[in-house]
Amino acid sequence: MKKLLLYITIVFVSLGIYSCGYDEIKDLPTVEERVSKAKDSLITALTARAFGRKINYQPNPNSGSFIILMKFEADGKVNIKSDVYDNDGEFLDATITYRIDNAHGLELILETYGVFHYFFEFYNGAFEFILLEYINNNPVFQSKSDFSNPTILNFEPAGENDAQLLNNEITKNFKNTMFQSEQLFGSNVSYYLYLIDNDISIFM
Repeated sequence: MKKLLLYITIVFVSLGIYSCGYDEIKDLPTVEERVSKAKDSLITALTARAFGRKINYQPNPNSGSFIILMKFEADGKVNIKSDVYDNDGEFLDATITYRIDNAHGLELILETYGVFHYFFEFYNGAFEFILLEYINNNPVFQSKSDFSNPTILNFEPAGENDAQLLNNEITKNFKNTMFQSEQLFGSNVSYYLYLIDNDISIFM
C-alpha cells in the first residue's frame, strides 16, 4: 500500500513539473516573433544616430581604405556619401534602398546599385553583409561574399563634421589626371602619386 501511494505521488509530482515546463515553453515567443524583434533592433541601431554611421571600408586586402558615410532611414532608404569619384560623380552622394534579411543570420543587403556594387565589380568588394555582434550598440558586420578572408565593418557613429573627411575635389582631380596620364603614357600606368602641397604628379 505504501509503495502504491509513493508511486501515485511520484506520478502527480512528475505531471506537475511537466505542466509547469509546458507552460513555460508555450509562453516562449515563436521563431518568427524573435526574428522580427531582431530585425527591428537592428533597424533601430542603424537609424538611431542623428548623423548616421561611418565606416572605413577596405574592399580587399590589396586595396586602399575608403571612408563611407551612411544615413539610414526606417523606410528602407539609405543615403551614402563617399569620395569615390567615378561614373561622373554618381557615388559622391546617392540615396539607395536597403533591406534587412534573415538567411545566414541577420543580413544587411544594399539593393540599388551604388558605391558598394561598384566595389564589388572592380575591387572584389561586397554589398551584402552579415551581422556579427553589437559593440556599445554599434553593429559590426562581415562581408557575406568573402569566404576565405571576410571584411569586417564597424558601423561607428558619424559626427556632425565627418563629411569634411570626404575630399571630393582631390579625388576628382585624381580621376582627371589619371585620364590625362593614359593619354600621355598609354594604359600601362601602374602607380600614381600626387603630392598635394607641391602639385606634383608622379607616374610609374
